[in-house]
Order: sequence, then structure tokens, then C-alpha cells
Amino acid sequence: MAIYPSAARSAEPQPTVAPGTLILSGRSDYLVHCASCHGIDGKGDGPVAGVLNVKTSDLTLLSRNNQGNFPEKHVFDTIDGSVAVEAHGTRDMPVWGEFFPMQALNAADKAQTEREVHARIQRLVDYLKSIQRQ
Repeated sequence: MAIYPSAARSAEPQPTVAPGTLILSGRSDYLVHCASCHGIDGKGDGPVAGVLNVKTSDLTLLSRNNQGNFPEKHVFDTIDGSVAVEAHGTRDMPVWGEFFPMQALNAADKAQTEREVHARIQRLVDYLKSIQRQ
């Protein structure tokens, strides 16, 4: 269970960010946090993939593997940590819903942090949606 599980279901507006504040894009977060296993292009061929006990998923085929529909909620919940992925075993895949709050602009403001985490994970989901192959 993620530390901020309500972030996935929050209907509150997205966080406001002061000019000049760096918020990583979905692609940037992907490259920093996911590409070592899933590969730069999301095809499951990252430099760490060869030493893992389980074959790394090709994230460009999520839609194809789901009858042409991108499983947005499942992807969000997997990143957030709300859904356990059998292949990840005992959480070898970091749960970003627990890590991202530590990087929040104002971690003392729980509501703001939840909005930031939700927005950040959503940008990552949107990036993954954008790299789908048909």
C-alpha cells in the first residue's frame, strides 16, 4: 500500500508551482527511475534487465497486451504501489508513491504533497501511454 493511496483518487486541482521550480517531466522521471530496468525506449532491455530473476516488461506493449486499451489505472496503481506486481516480488521495483513524497515541494503539507505525487505519477503514466506500439 502506498503512503499516499488517496493520491490516485484525488479530484483536487493540480499543484501550483512557483516559476523556476523544477518538476521533472514524465519522460525525465522515466529515464531517471525506470530506464535502468525497462530500457531507454521502454522495451524491457535496460542495462539491469539481464541480471534480474524475471524478464522485464516491454512497456511499449501495454496497450497491445490489453486489447488495444492502455490500462491507465492499473499502470498508475502499479507505479503508486497500490497494486503489487508478482514479478516485482517483495517490492524490488521501487514504489514511487512512497518515494516521490520525499521530494515534494512542501512535504509538511500533506494535501499539497498528495496533489504533487498524483500529478507526477500521472505525467509518468501519460509518458508511458505516449510510447505505446500498436
